[in-house]
Amino acid sequence: MNPYFQQCCLMIFVRKSANDLSAQHLELVKIISQFPVHLQLFYEDSNAKPDALSALTEEKKLWSTASPAQQMHDAFLKAFEKGFRKVVMLKSDVSGLTPKLLEEAFFSLKILEFSIGPDKTGGIYLLGMKQFEPFIFQDQLHKPLMECKPLIRNMGTLKLALYKLPVLGKGSE
Repeated sequence: MNPYFQQCCLMIFVRKSANDLSAQHLELVKIISQFPVHLQLFYEDSNAKPDALSALTEEKKLWSTASPAQQMHDAFLKAFEKGFRKVVMLKSDVSGLTPKLLEEAFFSLKILEFSIGPDKTGGIYLLGMKQFEPFIFQDQLHKPLMECKPLIRNMGTLKLALYKLPVLGKGSE
């Protein structure tokens, strides 16, 4: 196992509608299984049925009723409090993700503070941090969507370095 990945955490946010995406989840399982990272799943639906993703880890949680930004803020905070050095959040319903892109997201955090994957809707499908920066969420906490441009603007305000992944598929909110 690559020692770099031992201190990495991948958080996957699974939407209600994602339960119907079993083929997409199977593809995601193939990608994730290539990375020996700590995996956390966050389910929006408390009645979610076990699927290919849930078989990968015992660490499953239910989304809170907070906004997506507040939920991500809290999840990143808890992961860093547990001692993880690199934390990446990924949405389960992203299409077009490859192992190379996920690897880029993790390895970019060796030298940069953030990695971000914008989606076609103006939101994000991926957000990675190498240290917890709560201020990047400040414009997002009470909005129904995680918007890419305000996140990047907040990172720039803090003069933090960012690796931007290509724009991918649907990534709905």
